[in-house]
Amino acid sequence: MQEKEWKDLAHIGLWVTDMEETKKFYQDILGFEAPTAKTVVDPESGVKTEIVFLQKGNLILECICQPGTNLPDRGRIEHIAIAAGNIEQAVEVLLAKGIVFDGPIVEDKELWDKGVKYVTFRGPSGERLELNEVIR
Repeated sequence: MQEKEWKDLAHIGLWVTDMEETKKFYQDILGFEAPTAKTVVDPESGVKTEIVFLQKGNLILECICQPGTNLPDRGRIEHIAIAAGNIEQAVEVLLAKGIVFDGPIVEDKELWDKGVKYVTFRGPSGERLELNEVIR
């Protein structure tokens, strides 16, 4: 793939059990900043999911907290996001290679300053991967 299609690691999605404890640990102890946060409520189930991005330098963690989520003691990686320069072009290239996406490209204008576009798919062992384009 070319540079504008596939650039770099965008962020790592991490399931957490307690968002306040997570923010305190990463911000107060490790020096991360929290540039953006969002709460999502599933319209069918009413389940609330809190999402907080924590950043230190180029490392970005997308911390995801949802009531009733059982996690192993060490936590769990939810997804690995790969930065895309042009998400539509990257999707076309991967479709041509036989990748099946979990759904369409989503544009979320509430995350980051100007929004983000993302789409997910699975790796060979079922790992969840995300193409992610922050709108500039």
